[in-house]
Amino acid sequence: GTFQLTGLGPRMTASLAHDEVNGKVNVLVDGFDAPKWSGAVDTKWDINTTNNWRLVTAGTPTTYLQNAESADAVRFDATADGTGDVTVDVTTNVAPSSIAVDGGRNYTFTGTGGIVGAAPITKTGSGLLTLANTGGNALGSVAVNEGTLRISGNTSAGGVALAASTTLDLAHANGTLASVI
Repeated sequence: GTFQLTGLGPRMTASLAHDEVNGKVNVLVDGFDAPKWSGAVDTKWDINTTNNWRLVTAGTPTTYLQNAESADAVRFDATADGTGDVTVDVTTNVAPSSIAVDGGRNYTFTGTGGIVGAAPITKTGSGLLTLANTGGNALGSVAVNEGTLRISGNTSAGGVALAASTTLDLAHANGTLASVI
């Protein structure tokens, strides 16, 4: 028979190698990259359209990729274009495989879209992350390791883990948190 490699992330390349000696088929990952927010064009987080992202390894401009099978794991850090606070306009429902917010800059997600698909969020760094988009967020687990997470929109999460000296601000929140630890 033959094997076909499917279900890879949108920026992963891999191949199958038949190990006849050991009777195995091995998956060989040839390359992987992921986008981080730059906001180089404008504030819009859309799907497969605007080059508001930069590849972490390659450093080249890119779009956020999402299709029926997979989506990017995304990063928001202190290297976004400009200075000061960063606004990200979630223009449609996005379903990243994971979200990392890292660094000392404050990020505010606005817009009429939602973050859906049970994406886990990891928040590190001293900055403030505000979820103020109105499209409704359906998150997986949320880990606040440093700084503050402010939820002021309709958000559901599988659970929120708070490290020592962190803050969860439920200002005007409307949603469900399965558990807060």
